[in-house]
Amino acid sequence: MNNTILKLLSAAALVAAMAAPAFADTVHGSDVDVTVSGFTPVSSTGNSFTFSGGSYVGDGFPNSMLYKTLFIVDAHAGKALTGKMSFTMDVQYQFAAPPAPQPAGDYFAYASGSVDVLAPRCDRCGPFDSDLLGNVRGSGNATATTPTSGTISFVSAASDATGRYDNLLAYLFYGLTLDPAYGSMSITSLTMSFDTVTAASPVPELPPLAMMGAGLAALGLCARVKGRKKPAKVALEA
Repeated sequence: MNNTILKLLSAAALVAAMAAPAFADTVHGSDVDVTVSGFTPVSSTGNSFTFSGGSYVGDGFPNSMLYKTLFIVDAHAGKALTGKMSFTMDVQYQFAAPPAPQPAGDYFAYASGSVDVLAPRCDRCGPFDSDLLGNVRGSGNATATTPTSGTISFVSAASDATGRYDNLLAYLFYGLTLDPAYGSMSITSLTMSFDTVTAASPVPELPPLAMMGAGLAALGLCARVKGRKKPAKVALEA
């Protein structure tokens, strides 16, 4: 699959997510709005948004897949995204014993998350037609000797960015792994926090009549200066 096809598919997926409210949810924060499909909004505080979603049920086969979810982030009027963000993730796991005659042994669960912070090159551009501003990631694991349940929690560092953007894409990659591959895992809490600043004020522009008046005044001043120069030149020539 060539790069052009990837861009078209990415753009189509982005348009579909934004145009189909039945399948996408938009959460409103203090300075930004976040739109996502596939995760359920739980709450928002300031510019931090909490979601749940993303699950894996063990079927006996080792799980090595990497799942992807796109978050569309738009700044409110007068605000700008810097590209700096971080996240925390809580993953609920449930170990289950493998069916007989498989022997029971140690149990291991692993969860990871990675977010690419992207600046799209156009209003409808997707992650494959965007500029990478930064990446944040985190992971955690749990072990046991008997079937049990618990929560894996981890926190990412903050991405390093200081720009000003009207909208960004947060492209989440996450993995959920059980060994042995029996039981279940689910993301019970994913909290994403975005940094914002006041948007740069546009250079003020004079109204058309004021600009016309300023132009006429400048022409008048120029004419007066030229008028003064002529007598002086005549006096010198005399």
